[in-house]
Amino acid sequence: MARRAYASQVSQDSIAFRGAVSIQVWEAGFLLQEQTVTNKITLRGRTALLLLLAQAGGTSLSNYKLTKLVPGTNNTPVSVQDQGVLAPIATAKHITLNDASVTLNEAAQELVITGTLPSGGGSGEVLTEAGLVLANEQLFARMVHAATLPWTGTRSVAYTWRVRAINP
Repeated sequence: MARRAYASQVSQDSIAFRGAVSIQVWEAGFLLQEQTVTNKITLRGRTALLLLLAQAGGTSLSNYKLTKLVPGTNNTPVSVQDQGVLAPIATAKHITLNDASVTLNEAAQELVITGTLPSGGGSGEVLTEAGLVLANEQLFARMVHAATLPWTGTRSVAYTWRVRAINP
């Protein structure tokens, strides 16, 4: 009987997270393409959340800060076991995240991550995936999406990634 009560309590008090990513392709101030997809938080991302809560002696909190949004060109379906973006664009083109690009909306229980691949930086990449990477280089979350228009010298690609606590 105690086991059943515990199971009931766990299901009522559990925490779940869901991510949604909006991808926009812009050229000369005009929106050319927009799509929104969901992501999966990887096993390493889930472990990062637990380590942050535990704050064990050997845990360096700075290792678990979101530091990069990494676009890529592989459309293999997402798995919670993914350990990185499967075909990342050149490292120099990764989007560096800072305090202004990672904001917490406490009222909505939502973390909002924004980043843009600027015009002038692309060389025709057709993007189909992206990942959020922690300071310790571990993948927090990954998503795949329909192919974007090619990222060229005249187009920019903007990402708005939302991670929200939800009622399971």
